[in-house]
Amino acid sequence: MPLWRGKREWEGPATSVGKTVGLPSRQDGVAAELDERDVRRVEKLFRGMEAKLVKKLQRKAIRQAAKVVAEEAKRIVPVDTGALKRSIKVRALKRSRKNRGRVGARVVTGKGTFRGKTYYGGMVEYGTSRMMARPFMRTAARNKRADTRRVYIAAVKEFVRESGKR
Repeated sequence: MPLWRGKREWEGPATSVGKTVGLPSRQDGVAAELDERDVRRVEKLFRGMEAKLVKKLQRKAIRQAAKVVAEEAKRIVPVDTGALKRSIKVRALKRSRKNRGRVGARVVTGKGTFRGKTYYGGMVEYGTSRMMARPFMRTAARNKRADTRRVYIAAVKEFVRESGKR
């Protein structure tokens, strides 16, 4: 049931590398970290709730926070035909043995970086030997770092209140 992995990193809305919030842990999307204060705050809200309900609330809150980054990425992505902009989506973390007990969401282009019809999203983001990088996903993550954390915690509080916890 843990939402966090490693050093308090949670699969969720993209944010940027730093002490509090982290940038892509993998190239498929971006991940974020909560600082210790945020972790304690969220754990306190979930205290006494059943695991299934906690996962459901976490999934909803993470998705809402990820949408903030997706909107920013759509706003700043370089546009030629508009296909890359339209392909930016929030995707749930796939359930597997490796991800057992974890919930999360990622902001991705199409079917993921270097995949699908908008495979070139990764090339735009990271550059190639012939093209400079024009990072839009990492920039969106960095720009919305504080908003992402704020939206996540506010959503958790709202969902806990709705569920009748407090």
